[in-house]
Amino acid sequence: MGSPWINSPSNNYKLVNFNVPNYLITNFDELVKFKRISRTSMLITLMESYIRTEVLKLKEDDNINKLITNVKLRNNTPTQTLQKNNTNQSPATPMFNDDMGEVSRWEDSFKDGF
Repeated sequence: MGSPWINSPSNNYKLVNFNVPNYLITNFDELVKFKRISRTSMLITLMESYIRTEVLKLKEDDNINKLITNVKLRNNTPTQTLQKNNTNQSPATPMFNDDMGEVSRWEDSFKDGF
């Protein structure tokens, strides 16, 4: 069995043509000539590097989005949770001690342990 590239090269490659400003292609050609690599090789290397960088950035963005969502969920106030869960439920009624047997002044409550 031979290499799949030999049998059907059109399935493994795609010809790409595009316009580049003269100053840029001149500088690029000088650099690849100095490094003794082909234009194609350097463009493929640059494309691969770009793809790897962007994939990492996308994963990082996803992690940031998950973090923000988790923070929003953790910072949900009880009022918001109550509104989401039971919009028809009324708040709890406060309880008061109606025993007026011993009338005390409010100032006396501060003497008992504060």
